[in-house]
Amino acid sequence: MAAIMRLRISLAGEAPYEVNVTPKVIVSAERNFGKPMSQLFGENASFEALCWTAWKATTQAGKVVKPFEEWLDSVDSIDTGEEVPLPLETP
Repeated sequence: MAAIMRLRISLAGEAPYEVNVTPKVIVSAERNFGKPMSQLFGENASFEALCWTAWKATTQAGKVVKPFEEWLDSVDSIDTGEEVPLPLETP
């Protein structure tokens, strides 16, 4: 199944891994939060929705994980790959 986006997840004490966010994962997130993707990941993005989506994508990839709240306790970072470059400091 084609991915809409890819997330890189770092958990405490584990090697980082990447997951594909597929249409099925997006629909699951929309159903869980009762909002369309454009609201969950738009200008006023919900970090909780991003974390839940990463967790759901991880489970969809077949990786055995703890329930969401327990898994969230071990999350160090989630990278969407959409980093915004910071301006260089001027002397």
